[in-house]
Amino acid sequence: GGGAGDSSDEEEEEHTITFDRYLRKDAEKCERLGQPRILNLGLVGEHHSLWGHKLWNASLVVADMVDAGEIDVTGKSVLELGSGAALPSCMAGICGSSCVVATDYAIDTD
Repeated sequence: GGGAGDSSDEEEEEHTITFDRYLRKDAEKCERLGQPRILNLGLVGEHHSLWGHKLWNASLVVADMVDAGEIDVTGKSVLELGSGAALPSCMAGICGSSCVVATDYAIDTD
């Protein structure tokens, strides 16, 4: 068929997952609070303009600021749009946010 919703003519795409690590700076704080020091983050393996294929510098800066308490998320709701690997959201959850929602472009699993 050739209808707009017909995907039989399209090639199936495989999505590989790669991993990156985020190392929190304050090892003593992590140990004292029983929190992880290293976060392993799943990334989409191939480049696509809409997907989290790398850990962006802005994500690292925001995560560092949340972890250091420069951005206080304690008891707050956090929404991260275009989150990719969702590192700031992960840090918000670890650092006491009451609710965290991370959104990004979904991989079609149909």
